[in-house]
Amino acid sequence: MSKVFICAAIPDEQAIKEEGAVAVATAIEAGDERRARAKFTWQFLEQYPAAQDCAYKFLVCEDKPGMPRPAIDSWDTEYMQENRWDEESASFIPVEPESDPINVNFDKLSLEVQNAVLVKFGTCENITVDMAIDAQELLQEDVATFDGHIVEALMKTPEIKAMYPERKLFAIGWVKHKCKPG
Repeated sequence: MSKVFICAAIPDEQAIKEEGAVAVATAIEAGDERRARAKFTWQFLEQYPAAQDCAYKFLVCEDKPGMPRPAIDSWDTEYMQENRWDEESASFIPVEPESDPINVNFDKLSLEVQNAVLVKFGTCENITVDMAIDAQELLQEDVATFDGHIVEALMKTPEIKAMYPERKLFAIGWVKHKCKPG
């Protein structure tokens, strides 16, 4: 009795970069996983002969109710963009859509956090909540780093403290260029 298996070929980073290889998936009918893997490998190399020069990782799992799968015996390049391999369950699961980052108003951040954001990210536009949180590390754990010292200097120099963010970015860039650590 034949079962349906979901099979995917995922190229390594070098194949993606040098050859423009993409991940492909298909569904195959076979008696067991071993036969499905053999059939898939043969069909894949027949369909994509240039793939013989690249390194691919072949993933095979039995189709289960409710699991998304590509059409049987057709090659789908979008399947692996919409799904990912889950090592724990040894099956494909849908990719959870990334939530849109929440932007914050730069001007409403405290002066310390503004300076930390400017030093860490080099911009005062399109600042997300995650960026503001990451930048606060320069005020806490990373205070003894080169960037942490720049933030401290910005806060202790009244003339710089009063500058517009764009002018501070210029000053930060100059300091990073002229005073490289190491």
